[in-house]
Amino acid sequence: MQQDDMNVAAVEEIRVNVRIINLTNAHVTSVTGRQVKQLQGLLNATGATLKVDGMAGDKTKDALIAFKRVQGLGGGAVVDKQTWTALVEG
Repeated sequence: MQQDDMNVAAVEEIRVNVRIINLTNAHVTSVTGRQVKQLQGLLNATGATLKVDGMAGDKTKDALIAFKRVQGLGGGAVVDKQTWTALVEG
């Protein structure tokens, strides 16, 4: 599968399986998983320089908050449907 095909598949999966990810206390409680990897990859596509490891910590949280600020989205370090949409649609 080519990179573009993988990106399309990931975007479609995000659109179908949107989950809210709350990174507010990511430095305290370890938030991990496939969707965190997707989040990190999408944030990197917007200019962040995160390690895509599925472990959401302070760097992921800070990149998310910075992205949301630029996009005019509120809600702090929470990835809701509106945030996923903004990330996916670039």
